[in-house]
Amino acid sequence: MTGPQKEVRRQYRMAEEIAAEQIEQSPIRQLIAEIRIYADGRKSDVARGAETPALAAVLVEKFGEGLAKAAHVFGSDNSDLTREVDRLVREIDPQYRKHRQYRFDARPAGLALNGEAV
Repeated sequence: MTGPQKEVRRQYRMAEEIAAEQIEQSPIRQLIAEIRIYADGRKSDVARGAETPALAAVLVEKFGEGLAKAAHVFGSDNSDLTREVDRLVREIDPQYRKHRQYRFDARPAGLALNGEAV
């Protein structure tokens, strides 16, 4: 032990308490925090009129898919992350499923910037 002890506990830590702390510090929880920060930025852009909800939701979905794939590559269970991405996408764009279908139906999909297709 290095340095003085800062806090003295009167009871031993319970196994559930230790497990909860480990979960909060898990890589998946850190990735969930990252996608939430990213989604907050997209929501802000929607609120100020810089992006449509449909575009913001697609950006969050794609970023989240990348994080989930990385978690899978490193052997982590990414189901909590995937659920959070789905929740955030629906929160940003409640009509996401319909907009996604429009995107799939439009071949090729593209962007329209300043009124011009790119």
